[in-house]
Order: sequence, then structure tokens, then C-alpha cells
Amino acid sequence: MSADSQCTYCGIAVVPPVLNFEVEEGWPYVPSSQTLKVRRAEPAGEMFPRWEAFADAEWVKLNPASGSEKEDIRVSVESIGMPVGVYMCNITFDSDQAPNAPQYAGVQLTVKAKPIPLRIITAMLPSGRVGSDYWFLVEAEGGEPPIDWMCDYLPDGLKLTQLGNYGACIEGKPLTSGLYSTTLTIRDNVNSSYGSRFILPIADRLAHIAVTSPVGGDVWYVGDRHDITWVTDDGVGKVLDIDIEYDSQAQLIAEYVPVEGLKHSWSIDAGPGEECTIVLSSPAIHPSRSGTFKIRERPVLRCPIARFIMKAYRQVTNLVREQV
Repeated sequence: MSADSQCTYCGIAVVPPVLNFEVEEGWPYVPSSQTLKVRRAEPAGEMFPRWEAFADAEWVKLNPASGSEKEDIRVSVESIGMPVGVYMCNITFDSDQAPNAPQYAGVQLTVKAKPIPLRIITAMLPSGRVGSDYWFLVEAEGGEPPIDWMCDYLPDGLKLTQLGNYGACIEGKPLTSGLYSTTLTIRDNVNSSYGSRFILPIADRLAHIAVTSPVGGDVWYVGDRHDITWVTDDGVGKVLDIDIEYDSQAQLIAEYVPVEGLKHSWSIDAGPGEECTIVLSSPAIHPSRSGTFKIRERPVLRCPIARFIMKAYRQVTNLVREQV
């Protein structure tokens, strides 16, 4: 009778039941190996059985992969080049002698996406205007939440409000004009920080303006000279453009006209038209439109004396307007 038939064999146990590996995508090194232990288990026996281990994934390596006594097996994974994902492998420990064979262990490999560095991704701040509502979202990415937002300075009337981890808005109504420098800083849960310096331009408030001549219902004649007039609450240092719209047409009358002058003398060279509107506009003012008026050709006077009187009247009228 052989020695094997006269001996009894113990069972085997494999611990721990699962090994977990974690690596970052693109990492040029394999993670450190881990250990599986093959040990005695119930049922009890006199001798330790022979065993072999088989991994069902090629990226798992075992050393040693067989034995006839208790053993510490070094388990390594070849993760280089593997894309982001979670990978599983089963390891089977088989034996023709162990009464409780086969036994199993698992390997889980997690390939994580490369972390995005903490940073503010907004490149610049839009300009604002004194007295006008301002709201702009500044955005960030990366890092490890929670993220805290801080600001070293904002002009009077504006504040920074955090919106979740990756956004904060600058909001309010600026009270003063100028070019303001501000630095926004973010800090994450592992104390990484990132700061961006911005220039925030705040322009003077828009002037309000209202056309006072022509008024709705006026009739002006081609060739006559009229004053286009307006009133404003702030004309210092500002200019405007003057346009006329009539019968689906538009024509520039003058540009870069000083707002504080409050008028512009115009020798009418547009029209005729039955629905005419004067438009005052510029980046420094709220646009203003006159009431609808008419521009007509002056009737032809057949009487020579009447034509002479009307011509003299127009010349005197234009001369008086120029002097005023």
C-alpha cells in the first residue's frame, strides 16, 4: 500500500478572499504586489496537499503558482496601457488531494482616470457699468471637493457668491467706474489652491437722453435747416450719432456729436417721407427716438414774387438759426 493511501490530507484555505489593486491611467509602473496565503483548513489531516493556482486573466501573475505546503503567493498585475475601468479576475486553487478543493480568490483592478488639476477655467471678466445690474459666472474644474472660493477685492456694489463647488458668480450693481484688479482663489479638500488675477472694467453709467425736436406731427421740408435738439441728465465728455429712419430707410445725419451741446443743426438732405424718426445713439447713452414726423418737398410756387419772398424768408430763417 502506498504512503499516499495510508495518509490523510487536510483541507486548504486561501486568504484574503479578494485583493484590490488601484492605479491611475497612464501610470508607467505596475502597482506593488500583494499576498495570498495558502493555509491549512478543515477537514483536518496529517499532510498538506499538493495544490495549483490558475488565474483566468492574463494580466494577473502568480508566484509561485503551485506547492505542497503552506505558501505565501505573490500576486501582481500588469496594468500598464489598460484603459480606465474596473477589471475582475478569478483565481482557482485546485488539488487532487485536498478534500475541500477547489478554493477561490478574486483580484479586482481599478484603473482610475488621471485627476484634473485644480484650476479656474474662466479666462476674463466682462465689463460692467455703474448703476447697471452685473452678473457673471466664474467656473473651475479639477481638484477634490469641497472647493472654497475667495476674492481679495471687488469694487463697491459687487460681491462674490459661491454656487456649488465649481462655480461662483460676481453680482450686484457697481457704484464706481474704473479698471479694477481682483484675484479669485480656490482651495480644495486636500489644501491644493489655485489663483487667477482678473481685470474688471467698470464704465460710467449710461446717460439718459430725450429728443425734444422734432416732435411727433411736425412737417419739415427738404433743403430747410432745422435744429435737432435734446435734453440729457449727463452729457459731459460723451458723444452721440444721429440717424434718421424714414419709409424703411436709414441715413446717418452726423456722428461724434457732443451730447452736452444739446443740439445739432441739420440742412435736410433726406426724404421725402411720411413716417420719419430721428434716432440718437452711442455706447455712452440710452438710445432715444423722436416722435414720428414728415419730411416733404416744398410746394413749387408759380408766382415769381411769391417765390422771391419765400426764398428770402428761408435765407433769413437759416441765418437766424445759425446765429442762435
